[in-house]
Amino acid sequence: MDEKLMEVLNKILESQTIMTKRLDAVETLKEDLKKNTMELGTLREDLKNNTMELHNHGLTLEAVQTNIKIIVEVQQNFMVQSERRYEEINKHIDDKTNLLESILKRVSADLEDLKEDKRSTDEILGRHEVAIRSLRRRYV
Repeated sequence: MDEKLMEVLNKILESQTIMTKRLDAVETLKEDLKKNTMELGTLREDLKNNTMELHNHGLTLEAVQTNIKIIVEVQQNFMVQSERRYEEINKHIDDKTNLLESILKRVSADLEDLKEDKRSTDEILGRHEVAIRSLRRRYV
């Protein structure tokens, strides 16, 4: 019986050793689980921070898009005003050009009339000169 008892005790001791090793492994797993839980908490915190940053970037992007829309509207208004002003100035220039052309035509016509009047005057003066010379000879 001593042998059997020793054998049973050895088996109990082996079982106890195995159980101790398993318990150590469970403790190691428990510590690893705690570390993983802490890392998961850190990751959650990082994710929360990233989510907040992403939200802030989204708000900034919306503000930039709104500003771009405003700039586009202002530029379009400037373009419409510039085109309208260009047309007004162009019409004004055309009107002034037409006026200058008509004035130039009238001045040219008046100049031609003056030239013709001068020729006529020269002819008349020429006749008068002849008449004056003739009269001077008679009374001499």
